[in-house]
Amino acid sequence: MSSLNCSRGVVCAAALGGLLLAPPVSESAEVRLRESLLEQQRDRATIQIVAVVDHIGDSAHALNKDCDLHVPLRSRDVMVPLIGELKNACSEKPDGTHRTHWSHQVYEETHGRAVQVAGVFRIWLEHPPSGTKYHSESKRVDWYKNSGPKHVVELHPITQIGGLDFTNTVKAIEEGAESYEGYKASKLKSILRKKLTIRRLSSSVGTLVQMVGKGASRNHWNLSAVVASAPTVLADGGHRITLNILKDGEPMPEAMGLPAVTVAGTGADAAVAALSIDDQIDLQALIRIDLNPILNNLSNTETTIPLPVEFILLDVN
Repeated sequence: MSSLNCSRGVVCAAALGGLLLAPPVSESAEVRLRESLLEQQRDRATIQIVAVVDHIGDSAHALNKDCDLHVPLRSRDVMVPLIGELKNACSEKPDGTHRTHWSHQVYEETHGRAVQVAGVFRIWLEHPPSGTKYHSESKRVDWYKNSGPKHVVELHPITQIGGLDFTNTVKAIEEGAESYEGYKASKLKSILRKKLTIRRLSSSVGTLVQMVGKGASRNHWNLSAVVASAPTVLADGGHRITLNILKDGEPMPEAMGLPAVTVAGTGADAAVAALSIDDQIDLQALIRIDLNPILNNLSNTETTIPLPVEFILLDVN
């Protein structure tokens, strides 16, 4: 387990929580999703689906484990095991609650019915099924047994569940005077060395994109970067920029021009919209697979590419 030199008031989450939930590096992960779904999402941060909530967590994670609330979802719009995660659920609590943190409110909003659910469409090979099993939109989704079923697709962060709006929870992760601290640039190298094998397949539900790679953890990042391209507007109103990541104040050669997206209506989105090339920023972000290199290199034969990563910006200074 790695150790971090954290200042007072900062929770060393990368050392405490992130690695404890990570799969072994050697574990293989595979997912097969409709090409039409990925094409729909390639220029968007978020997705809106109709879903039912199944086995919601009864309380949020503590701050040192990311402060999220798990909201397992079942949907015909994304037909694989699917988890929604509500950011800052341990700190942004409804009035009069303590450890339940939105569980009751989400239950009351969704129990017994399908509702509109929105959030960032995130593929990350972190919690795949064991052995040779894989998730595919051409297969029936098994019943969930708890609030943390095996999954590699998420709505994370969630921004809406029915009539509940969670856009304002998409921000720096903190509780009171304490802040959650993600991984630093020194850990990014191992992620960027990973590979992803892709192929187009036929199925009963349409053309699928097969993605196979090694399990990847390390969800949250606290990094410094220089803006490499001016912000452009996404189809869902957020922004995309590219970043040159800094390590010890110097650009990392292997981490140049990495894309990052924002959620419309968040503080991070407003901050990114005002950025210019060569601005230096500090950021907190989630990481996800970038769909564009996959779709641009897709064919009917297996192709191996570097794992394409994109950051989901939670906070920008």
